[in-house]
Amino acid sequence: MYDQIYAARQAVDPGRQPDFKHEYEAISALFLSATLTNPYVKSNAHLAASKGAGVDAFFQGGCLGPSIQPTSIAGDFVYRITSFTNLLRYTSPALLRRSASEDSNWSILARAQDNLRDWMPASWFFSGSLQGPRGVTWWTPSDITLDIFATCHDIGLPDDWVAQRAVVLRRNAHSSFSFGFMPTIIDGFDSPIFCATQSHSTEKLGRCVSLESLPLSLGGYELVSEPLPVSELSVYVVSTFQLPTSWAPIMMPSSMSVSRERPRQMTVLPGGGS
Repeated sequence: MYDQIYAARQAVDPGRQPDFKHEYEAISALFLSATLTNPYVKSNAHLAASKGAGVDAFFQGGCLGPSIQPTSIAGDFVYRITSFTNLLRYTSPALLRRSASEDSNWSILARAQDNLRDWMPASWFFSGSLQGPRGVTWWTPSDITLDIFATCHDIGLPDDWVAQRAVVLRRNAHSSFSFGFMPTIIDGFDSPIFCATQSHSTEKLGRCVSLESLPLSLGGYELVSEPLPVSELSVYVVSTFQLPTSWAPIMMPSSMSVSRERPRQMTVLPGGGS
């Protein structure tokens, strides 16, 4: 199914953000030359060996869109949900140790959460900076801790994308550090669920598509950030071993176009990669 979505997006995305058409086509050609059927098959070592001009934005993480002002956020914070495994992978250890087992490190974090029952400074457990596999991380103004699965569906995350050992990160929307950027088709290129904001849109943030009900409609908001100092972040441990009994399945997108200001039926699905 993701192959079909990707094929549909190839036809749609450059038209929604024509400023990035050249970079987008260069990245597409790179994946084709690497004989990958779609960009969700991770073979970055192979791709890096054949990297050429025009695709540096993909490997360096992008963040080429307009910068987002904190005044665009209604609340005081933005949030991100990620797996504990990835959080260990894309930060440096502090109290937690790379030499220890993941079970042992998870126990330390979970016990601290049980004792405090509140947000904890990420710097207690991690150090350095937070970044994803391509440098960028995705954030939303929606407080994921209030209702994990409903919020994840609203920002375009299916149940099987939410780790059983999950951690929610929070950062102050009004900190002095660079806040974030409007997601572009370069940022979302390797995400099987992504909806590009049209270049002429008046939206101040990227928009996701809600997976809560059918037909699909616009959901929560999102933004991308460059690597962030761990000192800027707070952590909250959530356990998702008990999945919900039901949720709205992903369906193939319609061929109809949709205005972002008047959502009816979607052509493509949203981003929110963790």
